[in-house]
Amino acid sequence: MRILYISKFKYPDYQSDMIFHGLKSVFQKDVYESDHAAYMYKDFSNLQSLYGRGFTTYGKLDNSLSNVADDIKDKIRHKFFDKVIYGSIQRCEDYFEDVVTSYGKDDVIFIDGEDDNSILSKSLKHGRYFKRELSSTSTDVTPRVVKAVKDNKLSLSADNQTFGDTARGIPKKLFVEYRIGNRKARHEVYEGETLEIAAPADEKLVIDKAHYTLVGNIFPINFCIPKALIVKKIPQKRQLYSNSIPGRGYIFDNEQDYYDDYRKSYFGLTHKKGGWDCCRHYEILMNGCIPYFPNLSDCPPLTMAKFPKDIILEANNMWGQDANPEEIKSSKEYIGLVDLLLEYTRNNLTTEAEAAYVLNPSPASP
Repeated sequence: MRILYISKFKYPDYQSDMIFHGLKSVFQKDVYESDHAAYMYKDFSNLQSLYGRGFTTYGKLDNSLSNVADDIKDKIRHKFFDKVIYGSIQRCEDYFEDVVTSYGKDDVIFIDGEDDNSILSKSLKHGRYFKRELSSTSTDVTPRVVKAVKDNKLSLSADNQTFGDTARGIPKKLFVEYRIGNRKARHEVYEGETLEIAAPADEKLVIDKAHYTLVGNIFPINFCIPKALIVKKIPQKRQLYSNSIPGRGYIFDNEQDYYDDYRKSYFGLTHKKGGWDCCRHYEILMNGCIPYFPNLSDCPPLTMAKFPKDIILEANNMWGQDANPEEIKSSKEYIGLVDLLLEYTRNNLTTEAEAAYVLNPSPASP
């Protein structure tokens, strides 16, 4: 399979670069770059200048795997590539018109790793769209619809006033379940249409439920890590928490020292930053450590959809922030949870696994 990966590669973009790493690891030189991804390869000499000091994702690919495409427009028009992937569609739309003219939507993939929940809606009809901070594909709007009933009639325009501002730019469909007397019914309208329901004078219109769903090929996506970096077994623990504290700057200049700090720790503190997803969550897991993640229960289901939230919440609730290291040291439950998390990470949270998912998406749940 020949894949064209479109990105400017001027500076690191975690979600885009992670998928690129996974694709290159599997398909190697059959992945063509629209521009040279210099910082992804081992001969890049200035990793420390990159965001996050270039740890984990960068400088890992063998130099021989680089394959910058030439005559890109001509190759697109003649469908030389089997798949075209936009690594960061909100940051790079190069060749967009050529691609959507030449390829069907099953062969075009758009990746959106931005911290907000906005979507480049013009892309939706042209391919699969993978959104990192995807809040929901279904949202209850029953109170708004109930409030719109006047004099036993409902006349409602399916617009932003109905849906709210959380999904601007994304096509939506409104579903309303209601009763008139003893009769149950359901109506549905697309965004921009008007819903009209009226009850006879001697009967009452009752709204039971109203919700909208996002329309289109929209899928969740999350951060991931190279499989080769995951520890083979649980490292020996010597401290309750790692020394890396989010928000306090980088304290390690050396990548291995950074990993060793998590390996000797029972827990690594992490939390939501600009968006919920963060490379640190996965770096903690791959080093045989459990993330201590305050407010993880507030994370929307489709954001970090593959992240093992339930297991981590169980561990966090079991021991808490002031846990006794001696109690954990003799705890079979802790060892069992770390083993479970490491196995889950190997199977589901690698760049290779996420790249495969992008090519063939399926429902994701831990």
